[in-house]
Amino acid sequence: LLLRPAEWARLRFSAGLNSRTPSLADLYQPPVAQLGGTYFLAGNPDLTRERSTNFRAGFELTPVRQVSLSSTWFYNDISELIRSVLAGEVQTGTRTIVIPAVGSPFCAFDPTLPECTGSTFVTPLTAPLFRKTNLNSVRTQGVETQLVLRPHERVTLQAGYTFQQTSLEDPNLVGIDELPNEPPHVVDLQASLTMPFTGTLVTPHARFRSRALTETSGTGLSSFASGAYSEPSW
Repeated sequence: LLLRPAEWARLRFSAGLNSRTPSLADLYQPPVAQLGGTYFLAGNPDLTRERSTNFRAGFELTPVRQVSLSSTWFYNDISELIRSVLAGEVQTGTRTIVIPAVGSPFCAFDPTLPECTGSTFVTPLTAPLFRKTNLNSVRTQGVETQLVLRPHERVTLQAGYTFQQTSLEDPNLVGIDELPNEPPHVVDLQASLTMPFTGTLVTPHARFRSRALTETSGTGLSSFASGAYSEPSW
């Protein structure tokens, strides 16, 4: 829904229902080695489809041609989100361990004696296996705001700020109630400069991210979460 109460103002509202069916890889992928066998990923034929409800409301203001301001509130409620969680180990090989015998004075004369041969053990080498699964409920909400300045026909300056909160609910998760890699505060700064004569467009961009829960890998969720938080960064 778009409303124009004035020539320089717009109001936008939207609501949506979404559904995503699991892909063939999500369902049937056999355990496949990742990062040279550091861990394995596998599908899950018991997955159900993701469902989400989304709401957005915001405004756009352009009081003069050189200045525009926009802000949008958003809320997303996702059920049965498909992510990867720890599901055991995969054997990748074996390792032979030999424990030498203490020995006896007679080993120098007959090394085949039982007390001279020591012990040999064969142990499996394993890597963690992560399997696709459905999480009960994930919610994200926050505000996106952007300010655009055009001091010159060849110069556009943009500043954006996003505040976001995430929540996670699932009986199989312990000690994790938020999404990893989702900082609550993000600031974007950008300048677009059109060079004279050539028309070349130069666009420097900078982004600030506040601290966020980290993952030990970028593909999973609870099983990959380290429990530690990153430092704020540019």
